[in-house]
Amino acid sequence: MKKKVIFDRLARKEFEGFDQLVREDFDAYAYLLEAHGRLIFPDARKISEAIKSGDLIPYEKIWNSYSQSKKDRILQRARYLKAAMELRKLRKALHLSQNKLAEKMSVKREFISRIESGQQNVTLETLYRIAEVTGKDLKLMFR
Repeated sequence: MKKKVIFDRLARKEFEGFDQLVREDFDAYAYLLEAHGRLIFPDARKISEAIKSGDLIPYEKIWNSYSQSKKDRILQRARYLKAAMELRKLRKALHLSQNKLAEKMSVKREFISRIESGQQNVTLETLYRIAEVTGKDLKLMFR
């Protein structure tokens, strides 16, 4: 069963008050979480009733209201965030701090932080260096 992102009316209004970059980052994270089924809601029946009454707005409805160019920007951002989330997951699984990983790669900790926050464009060379210092193989796949 695919899980959904839900906004209540107040959250939607507050969300619209954030600047565009923040909203697009949120949209990118929400898109990834929804796509991977990582969203959990406590009482599906109550949520369904609240959607029917109009008290909650399904994220899908918000997504569908966006222009294609906005959707494209969000999906592009989601690609970077997905890579960032994978790096962070790897680093945590290896019990490495950002500082320790940075030392192994001979880069500044801030570089690792920017990668993990999706703010740093990562080259293939950087990905290979991360794989090398973590003892992992880098596999690229097209699906």
